[in-house]
Amino acid sequence: MMTEDQSKVKRPKITVSRLARDADGIHKTAILRCNQKGWGVFLSRHEVQGVITEEYNELIEAVHSGDLEKVEDELIDLAVACLIGISSIESNGMQW
Repeated sequence: MMTEDQSKVKRPKITVSRLARDADGIHKTAILRCNQKGWGVFLSRHEVQGVITEEYNELIEAVHSGDLEKVEDELIDLAVACLIGISSIESNGMQW
């Protein structure tokens, strides 16, 4: 929950070009991970949930470490897991 002081803070804006660069980085990392681990889809929604939960838990650890580089790395890993999950659904490869 935001405090009154936090709600008055002026947030810097994210640019469209920044989003594009970051999305491109996520895409490149997804290709790298698939090259490392294989191009097979997640076979079930439970597998998607398990991978995303694992990445989320690693993000929590990174946040508690205070290391922004680790936080960014884990955010990328989480985004990659989500992207592969979406691609798995869209490829009609899930068996259950």
